[in-house]
Amino acid sequence: MATMRSRPWVLSVGLAVLLVVVLAAAGSRLDFSGGELDLSQRLDGPSRQHLLGTDHLGRDLLSRLFTGGFISLGAATLSLVSTAVIGTVLGVWAGWVGGKAAGLLTVTTDALVAIPSVVVAIVVVSILQPGVLGIVAAMTVTGWLPFARLALRLTIQELEMEYVEAARFSEAGTFRLLSQTLLPNIARPLLAHGVLRFPGKLMLFSGLSFLGLGPQPPTPEWGAMLAEGVAELERTPLLVIAPGLCIVLSGVVVAMYGRRLEERSART
Repeated sequence: MATMRSRPWVLSVGLAVLLVVVLAAAGSRLDFSGGELDLSQRLDGPSRQHLLGTDHLGRDLLSRLFTGGFISLGAATLSLVSTAVIGTVLGVWAGWVGGKAAGLLTVTTDALVAIPSVVVAIVVVSILQPGVLGIVAAMTVTGWLPFARLALRLTIQELEMEYVEAARFSEAGTFRLLSQTLLPNIARPLLAHGVLRFPGKLMLFSGLSFLGLGPQPPTPEWGAMLAEGVAELERTPLLVIAPGLCIVLSGVVVAMYGRRLEERSART
C-alpha cells in the first residue's frame, strides 16, 4: 500500500485542498464592501486603530489587504485548477489515443502558444464583463496549453514503460490503467508544474485588475489597490508598497515550493 512518504504528491494535493477550504471559510466572513468609509481619516498613517493606515477614502488598509488577498489568491487558484484539469485531460487523452489525436493537439498548442496570453485575456474579458469570473475564464482560455503539452509528453513516455505493458497484458480496463497505473506516475511532475504556474496566474490576474478589468469598486483586490494607490504614491507610498509586496511575496513563496517539488520529481 502506498504511504504518504512514497507518494508525497498526495500530501501536496491535500494541503492545496485544505488551503482552498481555509480561504473559502475565511472569505465567507470577510466584508467585500471594501471597508467602512471615513473621510475624516483619509490617508492617515499607521496607528493603533489602523495598523497600516488608511486609503484615500479612510478605509483600513490592512483589512482591505486581507479581503483582497482572498480574492486574488482564490481567483488565481481557481484559474490554475481549471486550466490544470482541462489541459491534463486533453493531454492524457491525446497521448492515450495517439496518432492523429496527438498530432492535432501538438499542432493546436503550437499555434495557440504563439498568441500572447495577455492579449487573449483582455479580449475575452472585454467580450464577457469585468470581474473575477471574467478574468478566470480569460486565463483558462490560454492557460491549459502548457498542461496539455506536458501531460501529452508524460503520457507518451509512460506508455512505453514496462509496467504499463504488464498492466495491459493483465487485461486491466482502460479506466483502471489510467486511474491506478498512469495518472499516479505523472501526477508529481504535473503538480510541480502547476505550482510553478501559480505566480504567473497571480500576476496576470492582478495586472488585469490593475487595468480595471477585475473586481469593480469598492471590492478590494491587490491589483486594483495598486491602481488606486498610484495617485497617492508621493503622499502615502504604503498604499502601493503593501499590495505590491503581497503579490510579490506570495508568488515567491509558492515558486520556491514549486521548485522544490520539481527537484523531487526529477530525482524519481
